[in-house]
Amino acid sequence: MNIVQFLRLINKNILTLFIVPIILAALVFYLTRHETKSYSSLTVIYTGIASGYNIESKGNDKIDFFATNNAFDNLINIIKSRETLEKAAVSLLAQNLMLDKPIPLYLSTESFKELQEIVPQNVKMLVNKKSFDQTFKNLMKLKDKDEVNFVYELLNYSHPQYSIKALSSISVRRVQSSDLVEISYNNSDPGICMQTLILITKSFSENYRLLKEVQTDDVVRYFEEQVARTSNNLKSSEDELLNFNKDNKIINYYEQTKYIASRKEELDVDIQRLQMDFAASVSAISEVEKKLSDKDKIYLKSEEILKKRNKLAAINSRISLTEIYNNEESPKEIPKLNPLKKEGETIQKQLEDDVNQLYLYGHSREGLPLKDLLAQWLVNTIKKEESKASLDVLNKRRAEFGGVYTIFAPLGATLKRIERKIGVTENEYLELLHSLTLAKLKQQNVQLSSALKVVDPPYFPISAKASKRKILIAASAIFGFVLVLIVIVLLEYFDTTIKTPNRAEELLKMKLAGIFPQLLSNRQSKKVNMDFITNRSIELISQTLKFEINKTTEKNINRPYFILVFSTRDVEGKTTIMNYIADKFREFGENVLLLNYCKPEEFEALSANSENKDNKCYKLDKNLFEISNINVFLFANNIFNYNNYKYVFIEFPSIINNSYPADIVREADYSMIVCRANRSWNKADDNVLNLYKEISNNKIISILNGVELYLMETILGEIPRKRSRLRRIIKKIINFQFYERHSIKK
Repeated sequence: MNIVQFLRLINKNILTLFIVPIILAALVFYLTRHETKSYSSLTVIYTGIASGYNIESKGNDKIDFFATNNAFDNLINIIKSRETLEKAAVSLLAQNLMLDKPIPLYLSTESFKELQEIVPQNVKMLVNKKSFDQTFKNLMKLKDKDEVNFVYELLNYSHPQYSIKALSSISVRRVQSSDLVEISYNNSDPGICMQTLILITKSFSENYRLLKEVQTDDVVRYFEEQVARTSNNLKSSEDELLNFNKDNKIINYYEQTKYIASRKEELDVDIQRLQMDFAASVSAISEVEKKLSDKDKIYLKSEEILKKRNKLAAINSRISLTEIYNNEESPKEIPKLNPLKKEGETIQKQLEDDVNQLYLYGHSREGLPLKDLLAQWLVNTIKKEESKASLDVLNKRRAEFGGVYTIFAPLGATLKRIERKIGVTENEYLELLHSLTLAKLKQQNVQLSSALKVVDPPYFPISAKASKRKILIAASAIFGFVLVLIVIVLLEYFDTTIKTPNRAEELLKMKLAGIFPQLLSNRQSKKVNMDFITNRSIELISQTLKFEINKTTEKNINRPYFILVFSTRDVEGKTTIMNYIADKFREFGENVLLLNYCKPEEFEALSANSENKDNKCYKLDKNLFEISNINVFLFANNIFNYNNYKYVFIEFPSIINNSYPADIVREADYSMIVCRANRSWNKADDNVLNLYKEISNNKIISILNGVELYLMETILGEIPRKRSRLRRIIKKIINFQFYERHSIKK
């Protein structure tokens, strides 16, 4: 479909295209005559989500756009959540029920009257005029009681002011990329419009704060419990260490073991030194005794000297033992040490006196002075006894050190295990304490950041929003126009009628002899020269028919040309077309006989009223299909002088609904099928036409009847009609005929 055809289609249905939109616009106008006014209010809230400062903020913090968008989505969803809207709706109901009279800032007179009418008495009894909180709690308690109470039904049905559905119409959006959130609401009552926004802001602020705090409260509570647990474990471990030190008399295990080790080393050194001194003394005494005579040895070993020597050794042993075990104190301060030393000195003096008696002997065997030998013997003997006594004491001390080592060795492992346990518990305690500090910091930060601030509080709207009634009326008219236009185009696109000459040739599978226009009414034909169109159409059809007949038949025959006119269905316009063609042939100077069919009961009337004597009719009998010769057919209808005619046109009834004589079809010179343009072509038409073609040896041409005028231009050129100058200009523009002229002259 090109633009010209599209415009013609619109022009054809112009009345429908305007009537339907006008009806729809009038219907919308009528239905919206009682349109309710709508008031709008809004509030702007600062969230601080994207760029707000908090405890955790740093100077070079980067903005996480994904986290920011997620936070805004959470906030918007909380605002529009059922819990928020439900609390706001119940709060609004409680606030309005507490009013004794309508106050425009809260409720208009009409809304107040309506509310008082719909609220039952048992709900009014729940209202506490002095306490909003108590009224709110009473209404919430009633709502949660069951699903058939007034408050629950009011919230869940479609009340225009108190239902969840009404409050769900709030609009929430983030203001560009800022920290601001805008909430707007429309309602028929300006007071309710403002109060609803106030209550929604209050409700969702509480919900948002509680939700944010719950996120950190559980974490803080967990870390507090863990810190308390690890603190108790640490105290228990430290008490275990304290009791261990008390039970084992440990002041500082590591210093004590270090001190014991150092004392053990000193003791080993002292023992080694005394062993050397003892060995040296024994060796020296042995050498001295070798140099003394037997008499001297006996004297030295006399019972008196031995007793004194043993007594001196015992005293020296006691002195050494006292000094070793009391080394941290001064020997002078020990009361028993001085008498022992004095007694030792006395015995040593007596022993020296006994030995000095040997001076009487003078010299030893080797000639050495006996006095010197006895002095050496005495000195070494005293030294030997002292070393021996000290060694005995130190060996006992060494044995005691072995016992101390036996005790302290397992204590170290146990002490290490206890200290390791304390260290692990202490590290756990410190980590949990650090986590608790961070959680409390986060908790405090959340408490600060969840405090939303109202930048622009809701305002009381004093003027209603512009009505959309005009827009609705215009939209309905446009919608009606577009809908009708789409339907018309779709009907045209999916139209299955034959309609055009090209489609007729495609469906009938034969050459088209011509087309005949759809005849217009007297009013419509005033703008179009229908006489010219019909006359020229018939001329072209007649010329084509004569050419085809002359081309397919012998030139010198002594009989008329027999042309059969038929159609596959009834009411195709065969009779009209035949009359026009017969008249045109007669204008050409040809003798033409025209035979139309009629019912037997109509034969007499039609024959009498015939305008032309050569236009006759024949009876449509049931045995028509049995006629085997054209002469028989003509004689049966009282036509005996047909040789005077050059062309004989015989009309057959529709071949789908009636039988036809096959022999006459085969004998005829040519057949002409008339098909109406405004009907569909189906399989039945194909079947009967193919059979007819086979019988007639394809000597058939077709005529398309009832073609729309604009399609006649395909054979006649531009249709002569009255057109305004504007219409001619538009047509040239559409067809790109900018330089077209009616003559060669400029």
